[in-house]
Amino acid sequence: MNGDDHHIKHARMLLGQGRHDLARGPLREALGQDPDDAEACALLAWCHLQADEYAPATELAQRAIALDPGEPFFHFVLGNVFLDRDMPKDAMRHAEEALRLDPADADHWRLLSSVHGSTKRWRESLDAAERGLSLDAEHAGCSHMRVIALRGLGRGAEAADANRGLLGREPDSAVAHANAGWTCLHRSQIKQAKTHFREALRLDPQMDWAKQGILEAIKATNPIYRVYLHYMLWMATKGAALQWAVIIGAWFGFRFVRTAMANNPSLKPVLMPLVVAYLAFVLLTWFARPVFNLMLLVHPLGRHALDRDDRYAALGFGAVLAVSGAGWALYWTTASPLGFTVGLLALCYAAPVAAVGLARPGTPRLIMALVAAGLLGLVPLVLLGIVDPSLYVLGCALSMLALNFVNTIPAAPKH
Repeated sequence: MNGDDHHIKHARMLLGQGRHDLARGPLREALGQDPDDAEACALLAWCHLQADEYAPATELAQRAIALDPGEPFFHFVLGNVFLDRDMPKDAMRHAEEALRLDPADADHWRLLSSVHGSTKRWRESLDAAERGLSLDAEHAGCSHMRVIALRGLGRGAEAADANRGLLGREPDSAVAHANAGWTCLHRSQIKQAKTHFREALRLDPQMDWAKQGILEAIKATNPIYRVYLHYMLWMATKGAALQWAVIIGAWFGFRFVRTAMANNPSLKPVLMPLVVAYLAFVLLTWFARPVFNLMLLVHPLGRHALDRDDRYAALGFGAVLAVSGAGWALYWTTASPLGFTVGLLALCYAAPVAAVGLARPGTPRLIMALVAAGLLGLVPLVLLGIVDPSLYVLGCALSMLALNFVNTIPAAPKH
């Protein structure tokens, strides 16, 4: 490694100060003098990663490894790039290689813990974080991952204790306060969560993790949304297989109850509340977030808490509900069949519109937008009687199931 190079030293100083944008200049100067400077490639890749510019980050980190495959830091950088791109298998490969080359670096254990956490393997994530802490008892990254892993394992009290220790060592750490805020949310401690998220945003006004957290905490003051949030946070700690088991199990349970009522009408008064509760639960999981975002959009202060994508999603959802409401109003005042059809179709279409807003940015959101556009294109065919309405309704319902698949697609490189 060319550690004595003036440009590299300057860049490292800037990186140590968190000034990743300014570090790019000296690193490009270093590469201008020596295009095969592997360290400059890796450090510049790290700068691009901080700006979510995945394509150049990937290219530069791979180039650094090609120039010097035995340097663990280069594998560490590329592993972090793949982690941010939601490519856990590739991230794991480079995390393990970095550890093989240098198992005494706590940063490498933090990366391994993060990769395990990204796939909900919380026990392995906790073990890796604690291995890193055995090497450096105050390592910030491993400490934060330990808290996250404890939350994932459902050990909320231990996570809260670990958070207090973190804040004792790093009272001015925005990440520590944001982490504490999410721990409080998991424990339904809404007031304390708001306090930590506000402090995190005071320390780092651009932290998306804290922005998302305070937005959820604001909405969680509503008891209905709090039920939804508690369920979603619980599901977020589970692996994909268990998540699908819960969804499919609930569906088969619903079908079993319906069949039981059909075969034994006397059971209807007992079982009907279960059917109603299941349908209410499904609607809550589908529409809670867009409905409450819509409420925030019309709130004089709440609208500023939403980012651009959430505002657009809320506006689209509100527009669909308005069309549905107009259709139902027409039907109720004139008994018009057209009003009934428009009201019903628009209400069903709220599902794919909500799915667009719930999809992860990038490829997943684009896919759901195309699904929503395709279903919208079916509306004229339904109105003309060419397409059976039940097919359209089924498509709208399946859009929410499709959301679970597309949200697993890795993030596309961004230039």
